[in-house]
Formats: sequence, structure tokens, C-alpha cells
Amino acid sequence: MFDLFTQVWQQRSFAATDGDDLDGPLVDHLTAYRRMVGGTLPVGATYTLLSCWTTLYGLVSLEVFNHLRFGLDDAEPFFEAQLRVIAGQLGMAPS
Repeated sequence: MFDLFTQVWQQRSFAATDGDDLDGPLVDHLTAYRRMVGGTLPVGATYTLLSCWTTLYGLVSLEVFNHLRFGLDDAEPFFEAQLRVIAGQLGMAPS
């Protein structure tokens, strides 16, 4: 995932925080993660990667285990809307 995300960053250079507005401990964790995977993404882009991934993973997990039924009879429109949000974060036009 990190390599694929790095490719998106290199091709689109989506808007990302420069990291100055992130808490110090969070920056430390993001830096350690980036170092662990051998990545070159800036801290802010690494934050965007984790934000997008956890959103996507969380939505899939909630849907698989039927935990969206409390508010959604059909989760697909919500899922599609969230994919558009993620695409927007990455500077991609949703299709």
C-alpha cells in the first residue's frame, strides 16, 4: 500500500499538511512508520496515507460485520461517497 500511495504522490502531489500542524508525538510515529517501510513520503503525505487507509479499511470492516445497519439499509451509497472523499484528498477526480 505504501508503494502504491507513493506512486500516487509522485504523479499527483496531492495537497497534504507539511506536518507543522500535527502533534509532535504523531509526527514521531509517522516518521518511524515511514522509516520502517523505507518510504520517502513527507510526513504530511504519510498522514494522508494512514487517514485514507484507515477510512477504507474501517468502512469495509463495518460493512462485512454488518455494523452499519443501525443507520443504513444499504451501505453502498455511503461507501461510494466516502470513496469520493478519499479521491478528493488524493487530488483525483472521482469517476
